[in-house]
Amino acid sequence: MSTDRLSVAFDPPRAGWIGVRLTAPEGEFAERFSHVYSSLEQVCVAVSDAGQGLDAPPAVLLLEPAEVELKLAPCGPDDTELTVSVFPDTRRGVGRRPTSALVHRGRTRQMVQAFWRALRRLETSLPADAFAREWRSPFPTLEMSALTRLVESWRVERDGDAH
Repeated sequence: MSTDRLSVAFDPPRAGWIGVRLTAPEGEFAERFSHVYSSLEQVCVAVSDAGQGLDAPPAVLLLEPAEVELKLAPCGPDDTELTVSVFPDTRRGVGRRPTSALVHRGRTRQMVQAFWRALRRLETSLPADAFAREWRSPFPTLEMSALTRLVESWRVERDGDAH
């Protein structure tokens, strides 16, 4: 694996919690987040939007009481910046500045594919009923399908260019 790329991993859900690990040359972020928010749906949508060059709202992960924002923002035609910010709790008023946990800039498609592969592994980490029981909610198949269609369109585009 290239040292300039982002690595993404999720732990299978357990008792309403999922672990995430983001590793980049700039550092590493690892935490466990709660099922209370629609975090997995938000991650799928944010990654899909980033792959289309859109500036999407951040995905929010609840650490109880802290919150993490994963923001994927376009920065050039082929690059995306991932910003991971930690808020001490859910109150975002005056004087409540987040702590920067990780900032990584990389090729959009490589970053999207890193998230997509990790989400695919997470989706298949348990049978659907066991996943829903452990996560307290089913895996977001609709949002994941949209992300998968985007990644597959890149493969078709790449394979079409090869011929």
